[in-house]
Amino acid sequence: MKKIIFSMSLLGILLNPLSAGVIYTLTPENTDSYTINNPLPNGVTATSVQDVNNWLDQEYTNDPAAVFKLDTTLGRVWVLDRQVKLVPFTNLTNDPLDSSIVGIASEYLVVEDNSTNPSTFKFEGIIENPYSGAPLVSNVHAQQEAGTKNVVIDFSLVLANSDPADPAMGDKPSFLEFWFKSDPSSPQWEECMMFESAGGAPGTPGGNQKQPGSINESGGFFAIWKAGDQKPNFQTSTGKIRVMVTYDHEDPNNPGFTIQGSGWDGYEAENGPTFTLDAGNPMLPYSNSENMFFQEIDTNNIARAGSYSHNGQFYPVYHLTSAQLQNLTGTGGIPDGKYAFGMAASAPGSAETLHIIPVN
Repeated sequence: MKKIIFSMSLLGILLNPLSAGVIYTLTPENTDSYTINNPLPNGVTATSVQDVNNWLDQEYTNDPAAVFKLDTTLGRVWVLDRQVKLVPFTNLTNDPLDSSIVGIASEYLVVEDNSTNPSTFKFEGIIENPYSGAPLVSNVHAQQEAGTKNVVIDFSLVLANSDPADPAMGDKPSFLEFWFKSDPSSPQWEECMMFESAGGAPGTPGGNQKQPGSINESGGFFAIWKAGDQKPNFQTSTGKIRVMVTYDHEDPNNPGFTIQGSGWDGYEAENGPTFTLDAGNPMLPYSNSENMFFQEIDTNNIARAGSYSHNGQFYPVYHLTSAQLQNLTGTGGIPDGKYAFGMAASAPGSAETLHIIPVN
């Protein structure tokens, strides 16, 4: 996930798709991960991976013996002289690698860590092996299409092989999602739903265009989000795009059925408050569809206040007024308060149905 910028050439993605076979993969060891100090040593506060890469590019110009760059299937990779350059860039007190070894340590990719708020930036060590890990998305850039309200989203994707012993089996079946938020400090994301239709054979320009849904190949791709149709009259200069890919997997509760998608509701619970059940007030059964509830939330621009944890899931929590609750339930006299929305049982042992749930 990167900050939206307005300099990415779509042509660059189409002419440089990821190749099959040997590719780069991130190393799993924590000792190969370094947090990059921010502001950077030149006093610039990085807000995107591109900011860090631009600064490193200047370091490369000044001292190519200590900072060297390579363009790989994962994007721009940096080869760093550990003793001269790497440790002073980080918040580590000691070099986790063997500091007695002089010279080039490894190759590193600059990545953005979204588990912190604001995001932090890290060096991740990489090795050259057939990839076998989780779906790896990189090189995400977004730009407004000239003369339109569409946003072109470029990204690169590395998927593991369906059968590592037989590369001819192709990449693992996966599911692609796009998420957006206008305020980088907000823990709430909104799923991008309206896209121009994709088509064409793999390897052709049309084949490189994607939309949310199945994606079963590694490569360099783009998607065209119809932002102006989904969010009329919406403007932002600080928006962020997140591209998420998850492997298809069997539903443990329904053997033989496949789950596609992340199951993520767009809220980063670690970056916001988590509420508990208010047992002193009754839950309110909700008889309408889930879509109607969220339509009311969106129409009235009701901001999410946090999450309520229920049976391993996080339900959204909102500050709702008595009038809003009457619109939602058709019942008056319900007090203002904080309420979660999701599936719950009205009584022990009964089936779970949609409820508006009072929380503390």
